[in-house]
Amino acid sequence: MEIRNFKGIESLDLDFPETTLSEEDSASSIMMLGENATGKSSILEAIALTLLGTKQIANLGLRGSDYIRRDEDWNPPTASSPRAEVRVYFESRETAPVSIAIDPPAGTFEGNGSPAVVLLGYGPRRFFVEGADKLFSSDPSARVETLFNPTAVVTNPSSWLMNCEDKIFNAAVRALRQILLLPDEAIVERPQEGQRESAAIMFDMYGVASPLSRLSEGYKTVVAMSVDVIREMLRYWPDLERAQGVFTTAGAATASCVTEPAELAACAKGDWVLLGREPMNTSGRRQRTAAPA
Repeated sequence: MEIRNFKGIESLDLDFPETTLSEEDSASSIMMLGENATGKSSILEAIALTLLGTKQIANLGLRGSDYIRRDEDWNPPTASSPRAEVRVYFESRETAPVSIAIDPPAGTFEGNGSPAVVLLGYGPRRFFVEGADKLFSSDPSARVETLFNPTAVVTNPSSWLMNCEDKIFNAAVRALRQILLLPDEAIVERPQEGQRESAAIMFDMYGVASPLSRLSEGYKTVVAMSVDVIREMLRYWPDLERAQGVFTTAGAATASCVTEPAELAACAKGDWVLLGREPMNTSGRRQRTAAPA
């Protein structure tokens, strides 16, 4: 990817090596290291905006001028200021990139209109509202809202876990056990159908059963984010085992990429973006014949 005049980044080219499995059933990782305020989150925002597309960016209510690099005196961009530009190449620089530009005078986003891939992105704050569900939105922009708005919340996972099909619930439980580092025999259960009104999902945390609402803030954050990812994966893939993506987190000093749900627990803090392997077509559906992301 190529970044020009985006936030604090004047010029940056990044070549991500092709990842390979280091051993069977194990995902390889890429890690970026950097101190605070060195641009890790800016890189993720650049990736997310470029791949999200201008139509979905409009839903976020962002001001393009906030993403154009300022001069040393922090003067606002003018008509003579260079544009902010980001280009993402999925295979090589010989292929056509997905790109976005921000026009300095107008502060408008220009580039691809529709999402290029299945995209999820989360900022360092990933809370949900107790006692009231945020309505789930299928808009791609909703999957990256917390990356740009620190007051945004993710959808409360309780309703989805309580009402999804048994097959999906069991798959989610298997993934959550790995993410929360729980033993295979740990109980994550819901009441039988017909007895679920005003009931709670119960988690066996090291021998003590607790409802989701009584777990620690750290556990609730990880569960909410993980369920959001699981739900989105199952919209595009028949099961979690076949879902593929790139999971990117930028904490105080690190950013890493993994492709297995089990490794979410190691990246619980910071900002992150997940990119689906298969690009989207203009209708927002998965496009099987396109080049992998």
